[in-house]
Formats: sequence, structure tokens, C-alpha cells
Amino acid sequence: MNTADQMDQIRGAVHTAVRHDSAENHVTGRSVFIDDMPNVPGTLHAALATSPHAHAKDSVD
Repeated sequence: MNTADQMDQIRGAVHTAVRHDSAENHVTGRSVFIDDMPNVPGTLHAALATSPHAHAKDSVD
């Protein structure tokens, strides 16, 4: 396949329904999301703390 044919395929994909591997699972509700998975003992969690003031002098502890 030459470059012109490849470009035509790319252009033809715009505004075209493209089936992906997980589409059927999403539509039928069988997809497994991270919130559906059980917590593993010893799992570490993190939270992001941000300042409401840009370039504030106080630190977040």
C-alpha cells in the first residue's frame, strides 16, 4: 500500500463509526472499571492538596 492509499484511509476514518475491542462490553454493561475492583490489602492511597492562593508563602503539610 502506498502513502496516498494510507492517507485516503486516514481521511476516510473521520466522522466514521469505528468499532473498538471494548465496545460490546461497554454497551452491555460487562466492562470492569477500577471502582468495580476490590481493594487489595496494603494498597497505598494518595490525595492531592492544592492551595487556593497562587505562589502562597505557607507550605501544605
